[in-house]
Amino acid sequence: MRFVAPTDSSQVAVLPLLGVAMVPAVLVLALVCMSIERAEETVRLPTVQARPPVVRESPAITVRLTREGAVTVAGQLVADADKAAAWQREQAALRMLGFEPSQATLIVHADPDVPTGMVQQLIEQAQQAGFRKCALRGAETQP
Repeated sequence: MRFVAPTDSSQVAVLPLLGVAMVPAVLVLALVCMSIERAEETVRLPTVQARPPVVRESPAITVRLTREGAVTVAGQLVADADKAAAWQREQAALRMLGFEPSQATLIVHADPDVPTGMVQQLIEQAQQAGFRKCALRGAETQP
């Protein structure tokens, strides 16, 4: 078998150019296929979804002490003799809501003219009833 060289020079120049042009195209296609496979691997979402933690707010009981010494617990006027019953009522209400009295915060609004001893006595009575947290506030202004 004999090799015959083509006589037309345009045929000789086209074949090597096609071969050289095909190599980068094949490389680009291979890289694209690899990147598509890698992108599919990294985009998979987890099967278990995270849930935010449940936050329970602590209940608050408002207690008001007026200048005259009148006590209001949760909006109800309470006589001195009925304070123990009022604390028991609040304990029962808290337990119905799934809380213990020690989890509740007493918010005491006391008139600035009330003697400190009266405020302290009120807080001590609440502590004896099982209430542990207390926040002191100034008297609210009436609308």
